[in-house]
Amino acid sequence: MDLNSFKSRCLTGIFAANKESPELTTLFDEFIKFFGKLSGVDTRFDMNDWSSVHTEYGVAISPVQAAKCSQELRRSLIFMQGVKAAIEDKLSEGLSEVHILYAGTGPYATLLLPLLALHPSLPIRATLIDIHPENVVAVKKLIDTFDVEHCIERLICCDALKWQDEEKCSFDIVISETMTALLKREPQVWIFKHLFPYLKEDGILIPESIALSATLNRKGKQIHVGEFFNLQKSSVQKLSRGDDTLLRGELIIPDSHQPGDGFKLQTDIIVYGHYVLGENECSLNIPFTIPCEATNLSAGAIVKYEYTNYESPEFVFDFPASPRFVQDNHLAPIDEQGKLGLVGIKSAFQHSQLIKYGKNVAMPENIWLCQQALCEACDISLQDWLSQLYQSATLEFFEAWLIEQESRLQDNLFINELNSKLLLNYKSE
Repeated sequence: MDLNSFKSRCLTGIFAANKESPELTTLFDEFIKFFGKLSGVDTRFDMNDWSSVHTEYGVAISPVQAAKCSQELRRSLIFMQGVKAAIEDKLSEGLSEVHILYAGTGPYATLLLPLLALHPSLPIRATLIDIHPENVVAVKKLIDTFDVEHCIERLICCDALKWQDEEKCSFDIVISETMTALLKREPQVWIFKHLFPYLKEDGILIPESIALSATLNRKGKQIHVGEFFNLQKSSVQKLSRGDDTLLRGELIIPDSHQPGDGFKLQTDIIVYGHYVLGENECSLNIPFTIPCEATNLSAGAIVKYEYTNYESPEFVFDFPASPRFVQDNHLAPIDEQGKLGLVGIKSAFQHSQLIKYGKNVAMPENIWLCQQALCEACDISLQDWLSQLYQSATLEFFEAWLIEQESRLQDNLFINELNSKLLLNYKSE
């Protein structure tokens, strides 16, 4: 395929497509194959032959890894179209030229070069930065091939986190897509913080917003807990002024919390305007759910969080401590009672929680036999009993469930008689 055919068929098709376009796979297969051949960095190369760079503030992925990012169709499409829309909006404001700073180009400069290749007459002056020499060489080949040198002010090989502009330029748009889901591992936060002083007061950050939030995950139902961070212009401005208080805080678990709820973390991205990426649309939006047994959450619980470990950054959550009996591997004796006043169930509940927290604690035979007797007395299947024990976050939740199954447990006389039988048969000496 020659250049003109590639531009008229593939690039025009990409900018006209949407997330659901049936030809999206074909278009990006052509794009990746063509750009890989021209740049000399092919997605089929062995990633083990290419090295990432570990900076003070996160990992700069290898050229081949960066090229492979283009294989995420929706991600590439929405970022490319979002950048195009941002440029068009700036031109509509009457600017004679749009000045762009693009940090972390990868080998294809995917978010900008395809647009310049298709529309080389756009009045753009771009500064391109990448830490990998191989990427800079690859991008230079593409610039020359598409004859868009007049749109490129500078092509610089350096760490964007250390770059200082001697010419003291200011930019209408600052672009960087150096991230993973939940802003882990890569330096997106710190690149935006470092480059923010070069953004004009009315300038645009791409992406516009990276919102991180938590929900309770309950068998497909989502209960909102809260947004705990949003990397956007206002927050980047605070970070650039030295205010890092927004990198830590706390979330309060809502009253609607139920035992068994997972703690789900998600990433929602606004590239620009209505160009957005939501849950599971690409690797940047893959949610992460922490199971209930690892969080020990309850209604009203406070979960603290902080963005830590700058060399491989991530948000770390401080969940409530596990119960003391879990920490000590300790089971209550069979005759120790909870609020319900029924023997046997406190030790049975504690054993189920020890198993849930990964403790290898054998169940005493008398507690096992006592549970079987309780199931028979209350007409509850052993399977349902054990399942509910495991899923309940507290003994009180389990006791409430028991009363729903057997109304006689609200009668003290019934409980006293049952206790007497159980202790007679199953209390160990």
